[in-house]
Amino acid sequence: MLTDCADPDINCETAFPCQEASQLYQYIDGKLFEYIDEEWEEITGWTNDFQGTEINLNAMGYNIDDGFIYGIDRATSNLVRISTVGIESSVDVGLDPQQDYTVGDMDLEGNLYVTNASGSAGMAIIDVSAQTSTVVNFNGLVGQLRVWDWAYLPATGKL
Repeated sequence: MLTDCADPDINCETAFPCQEASQLYQYIDGKLFEYIDEEWEEITGWTNDFQGTEINLNAMGYNIDDGFIYGIDRATSNLVRISTVGIESSVDVGLDPQQDYTVGDMDLEGNLYVTNASGSAGMAIIDVSAQTSTVVNFNGLVGQLRVWDWAYLPATGKL
């Protein structure tokens, strides 16, 4: 479901436009990039400064419900909302601050799925509108799973 910009609860001025093709966003050395037409382009006019603190991001996904990118602050494990001009909010959603969440993507219902690439026996599902998280263990997994990246597939409803 795409959000109508006439909705007074949505700030469309700083939201990312919803593209027909899939978008990939990457955060590298304090800069935000998007993958368009088989090339990486830096999003100019963007800052990773939030209330005087430089945020190091990872585990990001684009939310079609509101047009913002959500990710995890690697220093605090807080959920951050990212707009075209910078970071708009940072909220503690109960993630383990000892984990380095490096993998993430959004589903069509506004949930950000995150895990870490260094080895994990589970993942966290974050409802970005309610700002809550649920930890899900990978049942039957022996040892730790190393996941370097994942993508949500709307046609199957699965990662």
